[in-house]
Order: sequence, then structure tokens, then C-alpha cells
Amino acid sequence: MSVPSRIRRNVGAFLAVSALALAVAQDQFAFMPASGQELLVAVLEGCGGCDDIPTLATWDLEADAWRQYFEEKGALADYDEKQVAVLVSYLAINFPNGATNASSLPRSTRSMVILNCQLCHSIAVPMTQARPLERWLEHRLIAPHDGLSLTPKDWETLAHYLANVAPLPLEVIPEQLRRGAGGY
Repeated sequence: MSVPSRIRRNVGAFLAVSALALAVAQDQFAFMPASGQELLVAVLEGCGGCDDIPTLATWDLEADAWRQYFEEKGALADYDEKQVAVLVSYLAINFPNGATNASSLPRSTRSMVILNCQLCHSIAVPMTQARPLERWLEHRLIAPHDGLSLTPKDWETLAHYLANVAPLPLEVIPEQLRRGAGGY
């Protein structure tokens, strides 16, 4: 299904404005759990025995192997199960990738949620939905989600993130972010 031209024209402008708004009001989204990208950077900062990003970015491991690696290094002690699940799924989906530093890592899942989900509804909609991974993966096939500019890896990363962190209690989401266009 193709996206109507009026929506395509407005999406670029909306994303530019959203990115600027995100930079200005980033604290508004502090309620959102950290993405795999953010968790990787934090884990590596606290892990003296872990390999660096350029080395890790060459590895092709499943989630369980990533978990084992970081557990053996003692790097996950400060992280809860949801955070670990977000981290290892991010790595399993997005690595290897040739990243050379933190700024060249694949997109932050938080930014994908902020910049894409709010095109049609408030951020509260995805963040308060309890759905298993399969349902989040199927969601990309439903209009208008099928018209978003997300790669299959983006969708998979996004689905794993939401399946692991949602639902959040509505009360943790700032009031101004509970309102938005549309909604379902």
C-alpha cells in the first residue's frame, strides 16, 4: 500500500521539526526506558574488561551469547532483566555493522518511537500497550505503519524494545505527551 503524497510531503517536514523538538525537549522523554544503543554505551563505560565498539561491531552473536559475554565480564550487575533484554536483542539484531564509535551505532530505538509513533498518535499509545513480540512485529504490516520509513532491522529492533519495556503506567508519561493526533 502506498502512502498518500500529502503525507509523504509532510513527513519530511514533520521529522525535521520533531528532531529539533526532541533536542530541545529531550527531558520530556526521560520517562522512556533506555534503548539498546544507550544501554550499550553505558555498559561499556562501566566495564573495564569489555571489548570496544569497533571490536564488538564485528561480532555476529545471538542474544544469549551477548548476554553470556557481558555476564562473564560482570558488566550487567547494575541492570535489570528488561534492560538486559533490550541490550542483547539490539546487539543480536544490529551487529555486526562496522560501527567505529558510539555515534556510528545503529539508530536509537527511543528516537524511532519518538519520531515515528507520534506521526499518528501520542507517545502514550505504544508505551502503554502490552503486546508480545509477535504482535509488535505484525503491527508493521498494518496501515499506516506499513508506510513508515523503517528498515526491517529497525522494525525488529523497535518491536523487541516495545515488547520488553511496555507497558508503562500512563502516570509516568507527561500530560502534554498523552495528547496527540488521532489515537486508537
